[in-house]
Amino acid sequence: MKKIILFIILLLTPILVSAKEYTVFDLTSEIPSSWEIYTRDNVIGNEVLKQKGIDGKKVLENMEKSSMYIDMFRVDGASVVEGFLFVKEVGDTVMNLNKFEDDDVLDVGRKAYGQYNPDVMEVYKHNDYKYVYVKYLSSLNGVTYEVIDYYTVINGRGYTYQFQCPKSLEVFETAIHKVIDNTKFKIEEEYQKSPYVKPLMQRIIIPLIMVIVVIFAMIITFIITRKNNKVQMTNQVPQPMMDQFPQQPNVMNTQVFTDADVDKKDNDIPSGFDWK
Repeated sequence: MKKIILFIILLLTPILVSAKEYTVFDLTSEIPSSWEIYTRDNVIGNEVLKQKGIDGKKVLENMEKSSMYIDMFRVDGASVVEGFLFVKEVGDTVMNLNKFEDDDVLDVGRKAYGQYNPDVMEVYKHNDYKYVYVKYLSSLNGVTYEVIDYYTVINGRGYTYQFQCPKSLEVFETAIHKVIDNTKFKIEEEYQKSPYVKPLMQRIIIPLIMVIVVIFAMIITFIITRKNNKVQMTNQVPQPMMDQFPQQPNVMNTQVFTDADVDKKDNDIPSGFDWK
């Protein structure tokens, strides 16, 4: 009996240790060891990549440029599947996709994937999370790939698990589902209460305060600048010296300006003068 129990324990042990946990922002995923995993933390100086002739620095640059956080491979016979995890900020229109109605989830999917003309687009649900599930074809360097995406939004960040294969992904669908189904998210309470948009404090009040501060600073700057300009002009303009000039004699019945002079003065005034 003890031997049977020990045998069962030995059988279960590889299962218990065959997955490794990865955390990216609010996502935590247990990925089986059957996947070859690369992250931003392990590509520099990676011996496996060196053996393949791949520069870890270039891999990291590509990951940072494309908002990629995980790159993974899995081989099944003659087929190889590559998977990616992309994370991007999506703004303040969608905060948590899991709170959306299914039709609204599909609307988000149509806006995000309409250009790809996907063969399949549906809502995938697991662990109270909702994903836009799409399957489509894509070409790269003359090779056509079948692509499957699982896209969701949590706490204002868009998470995309993408898998691609130059052949059909059907053989890998069970392995892919394990990755998705073993993924969990930590949903912040403030976003859980406001799944569609950011809370009022973040959307309106904080930006309004910032605008008021900027306007107030501009007014203060304008007042100080105007005051300095007045002081400068006062220092530069000479004081009136009328007392220094001799008094002009009183000339009676002397016309200083003629009618012609008045007409000439009127004609000299430029038209369309901009008083601004």
